[in-house]
Amino acid sequence: MDHSDLDAPRIAYGFLTIGECVELGRRIGALFDPYSTLLSRHARFGPGTVIYPTVSVECAPDARCEFGPDNILYPGLRVTVGSGAAVVVGSGNRLGEGGARITADGAGANVHIADRTRVSDGAILGDGCVLGVGSQILGAISARAVRLAAGGDFTCPDPDLRGAVLKGRGTAHGLSLAVGEVVNGNGPFADSPVERQRVYHPDAPHGS
Repeated sequence: MDHSDLDAPRIAYGFLTIGECVELGRRIGALFDPYSTLLSRHARFGPGTVIYPTVSVECAPDARCEFGPDNILYPGLRVTVGSGAAVVVGSGNRLGEGGARITADGAGANVHIADRTRVSDGAILGDGCVLGVGSQILGAISARAVRLAAGGDFTCPDPDLRGAVLKGRGTAHGLSLAVGEVVNGNGPFADSPVERQRVYHPDAPHGS
């Protein structure tokens, strides 16, 4: 099938062609709809990656955009990495359930996401965000320069041992949370208390 008319603007804007998307899906794991998916030819995806329809990853030629193995990129995820910036993602993450944006724009701007995190439901991650292993940002939260400590992921039975969590909606700038902590915000997160996740899971077991 001739996709030349569809491929021309993709090539002009630095995206993979439809055929290249199909081939990428064969190599990494699964890419369900090459027609609705826009992937920069400068981005890198590890083995076991699953890419759902409508995912968009834009990456400048001199930027760094890397996804490790076994990530799931859900519909509505948009990643934008500008010139000189970096977005580096580890392994086993669930990104974009309910939509999400990850943006690093400008020389030296960066977003680092470790392993087994969740970013969902309209979250927006901007420059300086560092998400440790197992941490989560859940909800329509505009996060910038946020640092979430590493811990167990959302399946960890003891909430005191889980990675830090932001949930709710609003803005979170320059916030740092420790293992087992959560902010459930509605508005500026600086106005919301830092709580223990156990508050929301009072009957959960305690780790040894």
